[in-house]
Amino acid sequence: MMGQIPENSHQSSNQYTSRKTSHERYHDTSREAIIQDGRKAAPRTNSRRAHVTKEKISDLESIETLFAKAVRHHRYGELSKAENIYQRILMEEPNHSAAMKKYGVLSYQLSDYLLAEQLFEEAYSMTPYDEQLSINLVMCKIKLGKREEALPVIQAILKNNPDSEAGKELYAQVNVPINIQHPEPAD
Repeated sequence: MMGQIPENSHQSSNQYTSRKTSHERYHDTSREAIIQDGRKAAPRTNSRRAHVTKEKISDLESIETLFAKAVRHHRYGELSKAENIYQRILMEEPNHSAAMKKYGVLSYQLSDYLLAEQLFEEAYSMTPYDEQLSINLVMCKIKLGKREEALPVIQAILKNNPDSEAGKELYAQVNVPINIQHPEPAD
């Protein structure tokens, strides 16, 4: 196992959830509706990235402070809170590759592979030498059945690090010959 995107990392730890209020526990467990001011809001749509508050990030709360807060929420399984903060960051700073990567991981954990792929692709275009990001992108492409599209990313992983165990494992999963010249078809 390569140890990248853990499938069950979205579960909260018992120590942390015991300190939450009942409102917070409901909010964290409900993916169908969001509780706001004691009222039930409309169900969420599949396009989570489009659901972003238009609120500007204040001068007192920097992008990096927000990012640290999002990572903390993500780590403790408060996925809707982390998701909202990642979205706010990306609205304010669309090229924040670290937020794209983390939001991609969150989307992958929620089985939204299309959104995860989009986020990983955007981040990869900015940081193509990030091996973990490359691995995550390939894993999304494999989940989506896009094995041929994964090949150039695997090639880049192995070119940058020929001893990459993860790159070799992904190559075996994709099972596509690398660097083999195919003969021209005969007349």
